[in-house]
Amino acid sequence: MEIEMPFVAPIVAMQTVRIPFDARKMREEMATMDDRLKKLEEYALTQKWIVLDSSVSIARRALTNNTYLQDRLYKHLKLTPPPGAKTSIDANNLRKLYEQSNHPFPLLIIEHRSVFKRRGFADTILGMYADDSRIRYSIFQTNHDCGRLAHSEPNFHSLAHDMTCGDQFYGLDAPKISIRSAFVPPAAKVFVRADYSQLELRIMAHFSGDRTLIHMLQNPEPNNLKDDPFTMLASKWYRKAPDTVLAEERTNCKNLVYGLLYGSGAKKLASDLRMCEEAAKSEVARFKSMLPRLMEWLDGIVIRAREEKPIARVTTISARHRYFPDLHSKNNDDRAAAERQAVNTVCQGSAADIFKTAVVRVIDTLRTKYLIERCQLVLTVHDECVFECDARSAKAIAQIVRHAMESVANEFNLAVPLPVKVQIGSSLGDDAFAVVPRPSSRLPSAANTPAQSPIKSRGP
Repeated sequence: MEIEMPFVAPIVAMQTVRIPFDARKMREEMATMDDRLKKLEEYALTQKWIVLDSSVSIARRALTNNTYLQDRLYKHLKLTPPPGAKTSIDANNLRKLYEQSNHPFPLLIIEHRSVFKRRGFADTILGMYADDSRIRYSIFQTNHDCGRLAHSEPNFHSLAHDMTCGDQFYGLDAPKISIRSAFVPPAAKVFVRADYSQLELRIMAHFSGDRTLIHMLQNPEPNNLKDDPFTMLASKWYRKAPDTVLAEERTNCKNLVYGLLYGSGAKKLASDLRMCEEAAKSEVARFKSMLPRLMEWLDGIVIRAREEKPIARVTTISARHRYFPDLHSKNNDDRAAAERQAVNTVCQGSAADIFKTAVVRVIDTLRTKYLIERCQLVLTVHDECVFECDARSAKAIAQIVRHAMESVANEFNLAVPLPVKVQIGSSLGDDAFAVVPRPSSRLPSAANTPAQSPIKSRGP
């Protein structure tokens, strides 16, 4: 309750202020999406990748019908499914299908789906804005078992990032689509966006006490890519110098870390690493040997949860409990699902505890400094919060927000710092933001600043 009750005020603020919205800009983006969808459909027809008949009479229906697409890919075009994928046409397998066949149709399907999804979200949003050009959305504080916030009408967690369309289709341009750019603050206002860097990874390092991981996470804001924690992990894993680590290798490392956290199976990990299951198992085992304390802690979460009486449970960093009676289930599937959820809850639930505490601290700090009228919270998504601020005060407010969020590491006595990336932007569009440089002063951390709150790290 010491976290949830104070967080009611930020929720009320978000639902009162709402998100500023430019309907004209959204209509422009919708026109771009309509044009792109039409061109992709015409291109697929011209190439005879799809054929209209009595069963599928509209090109858009053809490109959104999975059964029809499976038939065209694997029977008509006779493409060979990726190993272990059978005839699946999810995005991951479509990318593999393109890589092994070099046929552009799988890429066209992926892009058509992405544009179509954004078009649907835009249509929903356009029907919801008020006369004052603001979007109100519902926020649910306690609906998520891990403590995360949930949204609906609309769900801003599904607000897609900007995309640049592909140029693999001869004769077609490659426009950029940004439905985020339709969320624009009023004149003389800007958005200040702040989010934690690798929050769940830092929570894992804190709880596990893994010295290798803790050491990698001490640098608050890497000056170059080789100091990035996932690059450093990839360097050890691939046995190469940090400055020679490829972007794909860093991505593989990141996917593996979070795959282990979320309990991904051998097939999923093999798919992410793009190798056979046996090779993936070997690589995963080698990766685990790099971080023995982390692996021991992850395995111990379920063991300790089963020992809790009278019902198996896990505990987050703020002593939030979640119960898992299925950890004692005789049904293998139910028990395995509970094991995955138990591990996930400790990290995601602790991330939610930290984030909610941080948002409350930011608002309290702004109020203390008499800045609350110039800076209003309008949105939170996962570990990110967005404020609508007076443009003249934005840079100063950005540093206040950063310091307040980072100082929460002290409240929970964390073994690692909690660096926050802060940006100022003229819209929510990805390209509209510019990073606010960190001041030269040292990052607040539990190691160098005394705790300022009675909240203790009480997690596993």
